Amino acid sequence: RKRALFPADANPPFILGFEGVGQVVKVGTDVIGVHVGQSVGYLVPRGAFAEFIALKASLAFRKPESVAAETLAASCCIGLPAIGLLDSVDDAMSKTILVHGGTGSVGSTLLQIGQATGLKMLATVSTASDMDALSKPIGGLYSLEDGDFADGVLDQTGGQGVEVIFDCLGHAVLSGNMRAIRPHGTIFYYGSASGHASFPGAEVLMRSLRIQGFVVFDCAADVGKWERMKRQFTA
Repeated sequence: RKRALFPADANPPFILGFEGVGQVVKVGTDVIGVHVGQSVGYLVPRGAFAEFIALKASLAFRKPESVAAETLAASCCIGLPAIGLLDSVDDAMSKTILVHGGTGSVGSTLLQIGQATGLKMLATVSTASDMDALSKPIGGLYSLEDGDFADGVLDQTGGQGVEVIFDCLGHAVLSGNMRAIRPHGTIFYYGSASGHASFPGAEVLMRSLRIQGFVVFDCAADVGKWERMKRQFTA
């Protein structure tokens, strides 16, 4: 909203919102696994903040009884992207991952899930208090200055760099990313808090890098991936 970046067909006024929790009031004739009266969470490209919303059944998922509706509604656009990003990393791709925005909602979730699954997770933060907050419960590499993180990454990886970077910042970390990523590495670009970065064509070509955009809603097109994500999220 601050940068006035709206899809071409969604100029204001329109209904905001990606996530929510509600009660099913009607289902289509071919819908299975979802029933009237069921409490569900949902993630949609737009329009979530409405009294009623129509959506594909696949975008809804059961609400665990032990989780409050408010907690689930506030978690969908955090947990599902984090799970989807990590699901995009195959076994041959990485064992060491750099996460930008380590104290952010998605960033901190990525760190915790990654470490729980045995990956080595490194992170950048922007303040001393952020570093202190993360280093105790999670551990890893945390830099006070986002622009200086590459030296720490190379030190932690024996000069090799990381195989994967999860980047939600964009422009401000581009040069550091090029130093921190190893040849044949992958950068998942899922946000641009500092503005979009210019395409680093020479580095990508000469070092066989891959830059892959990530939008969580695209995951729903892969039925197997989307079902895995929902199961892990509601486990």
